[in-house]
Amino acid sequence: MNLIINDKTAQATVGETVGKAAQLNHAHVGYVCGGHGLCQACYITVQEGADCLGPLTDVEKAFLSPRQIAAGGRMACQATLAKEGTVKVLSRPEEVRRMVFSNPLELFGYAAEMGKDTAQQIGP
Repeated sequence: MNLIINDKTAQATVGETVGKAAQLNHAHVGYVCGGHGLCQACYITVQEGADCLGPLTDVEKAFLSPRQIAAGGRMACQATLAKEGTVKVLSRPEEVRRMVFSNPLELFGYAAEMGKDTAQQIGP
């Protein structure tokens, strides 16, 4: 299994979650709730190999907006490596870090979209 997290190759095994592989490889992915799908700190964007991941879990469907899902959003603690291949992901902390260095003003739009998505998911 070829897993690339934030442009760095990580060792991974079919059957484990992206979050578990990230932890074992000391990758920069959030781990606040211990992999229970409660905090969304492990939000990742799948850039390549979505077909190598298992289907969205009920937790992901509850927490992620349709826009996030359409953009390749997953929760690393929930996304299971389902078959051999290459999966390339970008973690939220790394995405924000890159924005800070390339175009800091882009963060305002990013924060607004995150807030809007969250409000839509927990709203009435």
